[in-house]
Amino acid sequence: LSQTVFSMGAHASRPNSGANVDGSPMMHDVAINLGEAWEQIRRSLRRWMDLWRIQQQENRRRQLAIEQTVAQLRISDQSWEELGRNQPAVRQPAYNYAIEGNSGAIASAPALIEEVGIVEEVPEEETAGSEDRTQPRTAAHSEFSRECGLCFDDHPTQRAAYVKCGHIVCLSCAQRFFEANPANIGCPFCRTEGEFVRLFEDSN
Repeated sequence: LSQTVFSMGAHASRPNSGANVDGSPMMHDVAINLGEAWEQIRRSLRRWMDLWRIQQQENRRRQLAIEQTVAQLRISDQSWEELGRNQPAVRQPAYNYAIEGNSGAIASAPALIEEVGIVEEVPEEETAGSEDRTQPRTAAHSEFSRECGLCFDDHPTQRAAYVKCGHIVCLSCAQRFFEANPANIGCPFCRTEGEFVRLFEDSN
C-alpha cells in the first residue's frame, strides 16, 4: 500500500511538459507577429522618407533652374537697355510729300511752306560764303528759273522744296534721292537733314 501511494504521489508531482499554465507559447506567437508588423511599418516609413527626400531634391533643382532663368532674362534685358542707351539716336524721316487725293496734305503744304519761308530761289546774301554747301549758280539759272539742279529739266511739272534749307528740285528727283538714301535723307545740295514737301503751283 505504501508503495502504491508513493507511486501516485510521484506521478502527481511531475510537471506535464505538454501543458503550459501561463500560456507563454501564445504570447510568444503574438510577440513574433507584432515584431514582423513593426518591421514592415519601419520599412514602409523608410521608403516614404526616401521618396520625400527625392521629391524635395527635385523641387530644389527646379527652383534653382527657374531662378537661373530669371537671372539670365534680367541680364539680357539690362544688356538691351544699355545697348539702346549707348546707341546714337537715328532719325527716321517720313516720306513726307503730298500725293494726289490726299486733301489733308494738300491743304497743309502751303501753310508749311509759308511758315518756314520757302522761296523759289535762295537769296544771294544767304548763299555768300557757303559755296561748299550749295550748288554753284550757272547762267541757265535765272531769277525765275524752274530748272532742276539734279536732272536739269528746265520746266518740271511738279517740284519739291526741302523744309530746312529751302532748296528746290523737281519732285521726281526728290523722290529718287529719298529712295536711294532712306536712312540719310536730306538736301542733295547742302546735305542738311530734313524732309521735303511738294510745291503746289501753276506750272504753266
